[in-house]
Parts: sequence; C-alpha cells; structure tokens
Amino acid sequence: MELTTQELERIEREVLRYPVWVQEHYYTMVANGQSPRFALMCACQQAPGTRYTDRTFNVERHQVMNEMKPKMRDKYLQQARKAGISTQGKYYVGALGRPTDARAWVSTVDEATAVCRAKNLTADGIVKHNGWEVPPKRKRLADNLRDAYVRERLSQDVPLAAKCASDPREMRRVQDEVVDRHGSSRSSIDP
Repeated sequence: MELTTQELERIEREVLRYPVWVQEHYYTMVANGQSPRFALMCACQQAPGTRYTDRTFNVERHQVMNEMKPKMRDKYLQQARKAGISTQGKYYVGALGRPTDARAWVSTVDEATAVCRAKNLTADGIVKHNGWEVPPKRKRLADNLRDAYVRERLSQDVPLAAKCASDPREMRRVQDEVVDRHGSSRSSIDP
C-alpha cells in the first residue's frame, strides 16, 4: 500500500521525536527497502496505537493521571471522595466535567462517549463523538438593550434612579417594565 505525501511527512515528524538510536534504526530500515510504517514500528519496538479501544484509552488516561502534579491529583481524588464518587479503576477527564461530577470519572471509551452524548460535547481523539449545534435561546429583549433602556429611563427620572440604587427589587421591576414595553411578545418566542 502506497503512502501519501502527508502520511510520509507525519511519519518523518514522528520519528524526530524519538531518541537518536531509534531514528538511526528507522532510517537504516527505510534505506534497506522497508516501508516507513513498518520501519517506524520496528524502530520503536511497539505496535502502532489503536484508536477507540479501552486499552488505548486506559493507557493514555493512566499516563495523564501519573504525569499530573501529585498535589493536584490528590485534590481531585479528595473532591471526588467528598462528593461520594468511587474512583476505583476510573480516570478523571477534565473535559467531561469537574472532579465533583461523577460523569467526569470514566474507565472505558464507551463511558466517555456516553457522557459526550449526554452533555452534547464534541471529542476527537481516543474518544470520537460529534456534538450537535444547539440554537441559542431566544429572549424577549437582549440584556444590553434592556440595560440601555433602563439607563435612559433612570437618567430622566432621578427619584426613581435613587430608589433603584437602594432597592434591587425596584430595579428588577423597572427592568421588567422595559422588557414588557420594548421586547417582543412571549407568544412569538416560546410555544
């Protein structure tokens, strides 16, 4: 099977990340007629990694947890224990949630994918999932427009401005009046 130029460039870049003895072994094998993929596998003395498997997932997550600063790792584990989460055989994946979120502690690719599906997250790596675009929630009146109308109204009514400054409920009442007057009707926003 013939390699594309991009694949060959990727392999060549990957070879440069290894020690000199691995690079020499690789270049010797390629010079002797071996394919670059096979030469890389032999020079590294490791089969190519596989995506979307629990073994690959666990190896990578184990490495991430071990490379974490001990103080930070201990803090994550402590927070999980406090939240009543069993971390036995599980790894913390920060992209899935906080340490106090049980769904952020996973042990398989399927669990991580299920969390991505439930939280509508997009992941591309050992775990592959495409989230879907959620349309923004419609509001009757954008906050910046509401605030501009409120400022204009308060600048024209100094006693009301003083009352709003001392009473947050009065400010909310004025904001609601502005939304009722300048915002779109509710029936066109929500069914």
